[in-house]
Formats: sequence, structure tokens, C-alpha cells
Amino acid sequence: MEHEELLSVIEAILFAAGDPVPASRIALVTGEETQTIVSAARELAAAYEENRCGMRLVQMNDLLQL
Repeated sequence: MEHEELLSVIEAILFAAGDPVPASRIALVTGEETQTIVSAARELAAAYEENRCGMRLVQMNDLLQL
């Protein structure tokens, strides 16, 4: 999966879920490594902060939430 596509997929999953989602579950669905998901989530979180977006991505251990 392309990197930009992965970022979009993570964002869509977290937005639709509403509740915290384990990074390992997103990894299972996307076929990516859990560490790849965590790194991409950190990148999304930084982009939200840099662009003063109204959303925040929060990581709590293995859980990710918008």
C-alpha cells in the first residue's frame, strides 16, 4: 500500500470508529506491520497539529483515537 493511501486508510478507520482502535488491529486489516501503523499515526498527529486542524490523534499504548 502506498504511504499516502495508508495515511488515508488509518484516518478513515479512526474517524469511523469513534472509539480507540488498537494499532495492531489496523495492521491486521491493512496488511502492514504494527510499527508502520504507529509511525504513520504519529505522522498524521503531527500534520494535524502543524496545520492547526480541529482534530487530534491520540495514542495510548497500542490504542489510537481521533
